[in-house]
Amino acid sequence: MKKDGKNAESPKMLSYVFGLFLIAFVIHAFLNIWLVNGPTVVIDEGLYTNIARSLAWDGELAFRGQPIDYPYLCYPILLVPVYWLNHLLKGDIYRYVQVFNTLLITSSVFPAYLFARDFAEDEKKSFAAALLVTLMPDMVMGGYEMTECLLWPLALWLFFFGYRFFTRNSYTYGVLTAVIAGLMFFSKPGAIVMGAVILIACLLFAAKDKGKQIKPAVISLLVLLLMIGAIYGLYLALFHDSSSIIGLYSKQTEEWKSRDILVAAEATLLLIVLFAFACGGLFFLLPLAFIHHYSDKQRRFIGIITVGLIAVLIGIAVFVVPYKWDGSLGKLPLHLRYCPMFIPVYFVFAMAVEVPYKKMGKRLLSVLAVLVALFLFPGARSGFVKGKTGAVDSFALSAFTTTKRLNGTVVGWFVTVFVIAFILYFMFNTREGWGKTLQRKSTIFFAAFLLINAICAHINANVYIDPLISKDAQEVNAVIGHQKCLGVTQRYYDDIYSYWLDGHLNAPMQQVTIDQMYIEMESAEGVYSPFVPVEQSPNVNNHATPDTDTLVLGMTIAEHLEMSQSVQAYKTKNGFFTVATIQPGERWVDSMLYGMDGNTLYSGQEGYLHIFDPMRGSKGTIELHICAAGQGDLFIQNQPVALTGTEKEYILTIPAAKLITIRAEKGNAQILSYFTK
Repeated sequence: MKKDGKNAESPKMLSYVFGLFLIAFVIHAFLNIWLVNGPTVVIDEGLYTNIARSLAWDGELAFRGQPIDYPYLCYPILLVPVYWLNHLLKGDIYRYVQVFNTLLITSSVFPAYLFARDFAEDEKKSFAAALLVTLMPDMVMGGYEMTECLLWPLALWLFFFGYRFFTRNSYTYGVLTAVIAGLMFFSKPGAIVMGAVILIACLLFAAKDKGKQIKPAVISLLVLLLMIGAIYGLYLALFHDSSSIIGLYSKQTEEWKSRDILVAAEATLLLIVLFAFACGGLFFLLPLAFIHHYSDKQRRFIGIITVGLIAVLIGIAVFVVPYKWDGSLGKLPLHLRYCPMFIPVYFVFAMAVEVPYKKMGKRLLSVLAVLVALFLFPGARSGFVKGKTGAVDSFALSAFTTTKRLNGTVVGWFVTVFVIAFILYFMFNTREGWGKTLQRKSTIFFAAFLLINAICAHINANVYIDPLISKDAQEVNAVIGHQKCLGVTQRYYDDIYSYWLDGHLNAPMQQVTIDQMYIEMESAEGVYSPFVPVEQSPNVNNHATPDTDTLVLGMTIAEHLEMSQSVQAYKTKNGFFTVATIQPGERWVDSMLYGMDGNTLYSGQEGYLHIFDPMRGSKGTIELHICAAGQGDLFIQNQPVALTGTEKEYILTIPAAKLITIRAEKGNAQILSYFTK
């Protein structure tokens, strides 16, 4: 059993840690820039990109030019100098962000080392903790514009300051713990859990012990509350505008059903399983099994962190999982990216205790029994053996994700066998107990385990993305420069590309989707927001807003548009985007296909040619070029066109209308082109 004590950090060891930081930063920055071409992991990146750009260039809190209700600005504010730098030096903004994010997340080695130095009281083990942080697969997050790049180091600083406050009862460390907790809250609101748990636990233990620790704990909690209140107050004073606020996260979701309680309960168990597995099993369970071998304050702190971790996992299971559940938990994005910073902490816990062999006995068997039960858990099998867990939320378990570049099933089984082999090795090598020799060998195993996962994470990092999109995004950037523009995309397809534009473009860009445009076309008046078109439909340019001069069209939109001859259009090399520049009063598009697979209609299907030109109305005619084959009739506006069986081109002239219905009975029809007259 170790005694609580204060240990000064070794300047020599700190220099080693700084060297480790530099090496890890260079390696991860190179890998992130090389492998991650653009911001397409989750839509959060589009949010942070636009807010940071708006704050940097306009000094306003806006999303694609529109006021938003988003007070959690810690991460976007940190990005503002990066955007200033890009404004001076030009180039691809996303590369600047990647370097900054890698620097940010790699800095986690410092609080990891300091926390381990305090808790384990051993220089070599402390350096090992810092080294393991650099091997974490989540370091690939530095390649993306994600707030987790900030949460990682903040969380580890929280553990460091929290433990010092817990053991030394210092006002300084209490206030620092509160400040870090507040910064975490304003990075991602759910992150308030960990800081609040630590401070409340300190207060409860102080009350239980009836000592002088109560006052510092109370003051620290007050500092946290005052900090949150002050920042909210500043936010409301600077940005709040109730008449134009858009709530980005006010999406309608289904109401909780009785089955959701069971879903959340199973999801909680699955998350615990996956977290334990990400720790190599033993490093998570061993500290809990031998909790009485720690000093009193160490034991209490392990309990506090475990309560905080479980609270985080339950929060994910309750607020995220039920609304994404489709009958198979293993297919969900489980948001494990919210808790990997706990993994090196449990490693430190495990390394901070030594247990003689005679003390291990039944408890060791209990630990192994729990591990076996975890591996047999159905959700765990679908989560990490079958490789179905969502990739971005499983970087802590990246070896288990199915991707086009990496067979997640094979790798998942391999890593599972690897873990089980280690457990068996552990069982037969405990003659001296959990001592330095076994700890050293276990550290080597864990480092290898994390390295495998880190390699898999980098392999998987760019798997969803065609790198040619990035090149086309840079082409668009070169064409429009710093002009404002309107981006028009097809939901579920071109929306993915829009995130590339958000990351690569230097110009603020409004964006709409076609289904939102249809909704807007039904009404005479529109709401000017990021999610619907400008007040006048965007196919008519009256220069009422600057962004209607230049439009960036996604691939699936541009290939089906009819443009006026006076429109200047530039198509990118690989065809992912078209940049269209229109003159005052000119039309840029007359019609759009809807309800079809691309521009093809198959037997038994019905599609629509949607005319949304408010200046034209229903006057004139439409000339429709169709290539069709099959038996039976093709119906255009309920008028039959007899098909001859073999493939043939048809040129049809029909009266203009806002909605042209096309139905195929037995044959297939492909719309080649259409012209309004």
